Amino acid sequence: MSFVFIKKQYFFIYLKIHQVHCCGSLADLIIEKCLKSKASILISPCCYGSIKSTEYYTYPRSQIFKSSIEKLQENKDFYSKLKSYADRTEKDIEYEKNAYLCMSLIDSDRLLYLKENNYNFLQLGKMVPENCSTKNHLLLAKISI
Repeated sequence: MSFVFIKKQYFFIYLKIHQVHCCGSLADLIIEKCLKSKASILISPCCYGSIKSTEYYTYPRSQIFKSSIEKLQENKDFYSKLKSYADRTEKDIEYEKNAYLCMSLIDSDRLLYLKENNYNFLQLGKMVPENCSTKNHLLLAKISI
């Protein structure tokens, strides 16, 4: 377990990080637990290809993303393709830039879901140095009180 102290936009957040790499749907399980306890969130998702809907949550997470995908003709496979491409972040393949774009779309969907649930400070960031992880996204969210 490690601790992080963040100063951002005139407020301080003190967070415990229990798991840095939240594989697959674990990121969304943590989001749901934080929603129930009205806790701030700092997670680092990974293994996007392992994301699976459960009885507790489905994908896409946000209403905005769901309605946008419904307008696509190939909406049935869109999210499956998105999560599959998001896992292709190896440095030696041509898909790396597209993989980071797909990761950003999935994580933006998560942040939009949090916004719909009264989280007001939302940020998608990256770990530094970037080579510390092949999937180095960080999601930070603070709930409105």
